[in-house]
Amino acid sequence: MRTGRGGRSREPLSRRIPRARTIATLLLVAALLTPVGVVMMVPLLMGTALGAGPGACRPAGVSAADVHHHQMTGARGGDRMVVHSTSGEAVPLDPAQLANAAAMVTAVRERGASDRAALVMLMTGLQESRLRNLANPGAVPESMNFPHDGVGDDHDSIGVLQQRPSMSWGTVAELMDPGYAARAFLGGPDGPNAGTPPGLLDLDAWEHDDPGVAAQRVQASAFPDAYEQWLGAAIEVLDRVGDAPGHCPRPATSGDGAYPLSEPAPITDGVGPRPCRVGGPGGCASSTWHPALDFGAACGVPVVAARPGTVTAASDYWVSVTTDDGTVISYLHMFASDVTVALGDVVEAGARLGAVGNAGPSTGCHLDFRVNTIATTDPDVGSLPHVGDASVAPGFVDPVAYMALYGVDLLTGETA
Repeated sequence: MRTGRGGRSREPLSRRIPRARTIATLLLVAALLTPVGVVMMVPLLMGTALGAGPGACRPAGVSAADVHHHQMTGARGGDRMVVHSTSGEAVPLDPAQLANAAAMVTAVRERGASDRAALVMLMTGLQESRLRNLANPGAVPESMNFPHDGVGDDHDSIGVLQQRPSMSWGTVAELMDPGYAARAFLGGPDGPNAGTPPGLLDLDAWEHDDPGVAAQRVQASAFPDAYEQWLGAAIEVLDRVGDAPGHCPRPATSGDGAYPLSEPAPITDGVGPRPCRVGGPGGCASSTWHPALDFGAACGVPVVAARPGTVTAASDYWVSVTTDDGTVISYLHMFASDVTVALGDVVEAGARLGAVGNAGPSTGCHLDFRVNTIATTDPDVGSLPHVGDASVAPGFVDPVAYMALYGVDLLTGETA
């Protein structure tokens, strides 16, 4: 059995945890997959329940659905809380465990890393130790000389992230300090280990990985699928302890973002797989994987630029605007006769591009709104996870998460 650098090499906490699907996947499959043309009000109600709008705040790359689910299921009280994995395990967190989590988030803030980095580390801590700073009296008796919240016995793993002195993560004294352990996990050019072993910030394109995959790339655990079940719990913990500067997405500046229609419209189809194609049984969709949001607006409703940029595509049914950082935002199904921009035009957020139509592969009037960040030079945008399967061009992201960076809630139509 493989022995990892920092992860467990046996069944974690006395039982093997089965592969778990992230909350985002569950909610998208269960709640967002509806045939085009069926008006779906759940996302709008979800946004209202979240209190979305100018005061709404969530980590970049985390959907409103994720946050809503875990606000509904998380139990809190005073300086304690209870979080849950998607496999059903309930984990009570006491002040010591929350202090360990706060040390992780502080390390992320001091390094100037993103909330996504904090989520990856919190997921790792929840899986490895349930956020307890563990000594190891058998393999590392010296660890008992330092403050600890409990004991473990997995090889020579110690601390809140179960890092191993024998794998050069640090000395026993260093790894029993949650702050040092967090800095070692992050790594990067300012990390304590100079890239050996590599920390999160040393990994190529880690921002494009699912958070559980990124955690496994650092830990090299014998149970690579165990981390992803803690995404929702990590969101809750970050919400509790992450009030330091940088917890919320950057605030939108004037003119930075706009709702893509002249008036709010219900979302009739979301990001995720579809059961069938147009022309197939029922003729319900034009593709089997949908990397976009569909807004069920009537034909003729004005379509406006969600972000400033340059028009780089203007054909029948497909208009694209490329922002200064290289993000491509596309607006589909407008009739060519309704498009009001041409190739090379420079537009501001809120500028009219055309009108909702039913051109191309479509089953009714609607706006297909999609965002591709494959060429972005903006690190915040680049940290958003990519969506899609092999049939979808690489680089698409959840439009809700992307527009949240610019103060726009696509679920409610509200802007900061």
